[in-house]
Amino acid sequence: MMRASLLVPTFLDGDAIGNDVLGMHAALSKAGVQVKVFANEWAERLNSIAHPLSDFPQWAATQDCLAIYHHAISWEQGWEVFRRGHGTKIVKYHNITPPHFFAPYSAHYETLTRLGHQMTASMVGSPEIDLFLADSQFSVNELLTLGLSETKGAALPPFHNLSAFDQVEASLPVLEQFLDGTINLVFVGRVAPNKGHRHLLHVVKAYRDLFGRRLRLLIVGDPDPPRLQSYQDALQQTVSCLGLNGAVRFEGKVSIEALKAYYLVGHVLLVMSEHEGFCVPLLEAAHHRLPVLAYASTAVPETLGPKGLLLDRLDYELFAAAIDTLYTEHAYAEWLADQQSRHLRSNFDGPVIEARFWELLAPFLH
Repeated sequence: MMRASLLVPTFLDGDAIGNDVLGMHAALSKAGVQVKVFANEWAERLNSIAHPLSDFPQWAATQDCLAIYHHAISWEQGWEVFRRGHGTKIVKYHNITPPHFFAPYSAHYETLTRLGHQMTASMVGSPEIDLFLADSQFSVNELLTLGLSETKGAALPPFHNLSAFDQVEASLPVLEQFLDGTINLVFVGRVAPNKGHRHLLHVVKAYRDLFGRRLRLLIVGDPDPPRLQSYQDALQQTVSCLGLNGAVRFEGKVSIEALKAYYLVGHVLLVMSEHEGFCVPLLEAAHHRLPVLAYASTAVPETLGPKGLLLDRLDYELFAAAIDTLYTEHAYAEWLADQQSRHLRSNFDGPVIEARFWELLAPFLH
């Protein structure tokens, strides 16, 4: 019987990479493949499927083993162990933020991302890798510019866990707090310099100046102190300088019940990130029928779809006007939610991703 290995430095079940690993594990297991996840550390509730990286060489000692390495940061130890395995070797590339975003705020992340990019180039140049799978065509194109052959790279959207939202009730305290007649702009994602928070704040200021309606911005995501504390401090200073105290809330990392509630109280998911390798919150918004307004950068247009509301320049007044249109033109907001839902079902439903996964693995199955 064929065996499979999934390698990831930190294995969690609540983040995008962890959900991708879990989706692959489920698909392989359902097909009768013996599969293990190898990591340096993992959440306790994943003990039944996670194993220490040191166990990988013995598991992958024969040619009938398929190994998939999840690459999103520098992990020299994992890469060296992975290379020593036997059988088919596949890299799942989740993209790495360019280091220049972190340079003003965190030497730690600037170094990690720089080393991660160097590792990506080494992987592309390695003859041992049979296939590269990337979360988006945007990321595939990045690998092609590094010299990857077109025959060795393909886009495979990450497995997700949108169904988990349907298994929980939305947080009642969040619903009660924010369903008060104020326009709610929502942003979901890590509080990191590539995510465009400064642009979000300027859009809030532009909206208040142009339209004068009550509006607040709810920023939901892990602030990662203390390594990015200087970035958070800079954002708080911008909030004060723009006179937005009370209009911007940093909600931090939240439970799935609370996250569901934020999507439900929102009028618009506002995404102004300058670098995304995929952007799972776009799928989550579509799942909850929350209209998205986004800056057309990197992989965002590909994920949102051809009928998504995208602006190709950082014009804060233009974004403010688009927000007001979504708030006042209910028929248009509903049409947009319909388009997002259709794009989600056609391209990113679980069975669609699973079928693509098997299509790409087919040449390597024994």
